[in-house]
Amino acid sequence: MRLSDVLSVNCISLQASCQSRFEALRRLTGMLADAGLIYSKSEFLLSVLTREEEEPTALGQGVAVPHGRSAAVKRPCMALMTLTPGIDYGAADGLPVRIIFLLATPPDAADAHLQMLALVAGLVGAPGGPEKLLACRGAQELFQMCVSF
Repeated sequence: MRLSDVLSVNCISLQASCQSRFEALRRLTGMLADAGLIYSKSEFLLSVLTREEEEPTALGQGVAVPHGRSAAVKRPCMALMTLTPGIDYGAADGLPVRIIFLLATPPDAADAHLQMLALVAGLVGAPGGPEKLLACRGAQELFQMCVSF
């Protein structure tokens, strides 16, 4: 699996301004719905929020990777948002989150889910990864950076 298999330009938002984690997740879910990748925004968002209640998905270094498995998801996909300013996401390092990857998978796609997590971890774990993502000035530029990884 490559990032280009699960991420598209129309599911990327740069320098968004959100007041809360809920607002960011709602907007990311909306991008997936607008792209025709999920059947039900409310059903998928509920799965993500339920997962977040179990344990917040902030990785540190200003990055969060919320995810949901739901029958509302047509195929494995993701949405990506950079935030200005960052939002409190309960990260262990205390830093505000400025990059959110929202992963969406159907219930029977555990392998795809793990592959997407690995792709995101590799991207943000690369030297200067988060800084490079935040430096992008357009969705196409950010998409090209992600898929060339």
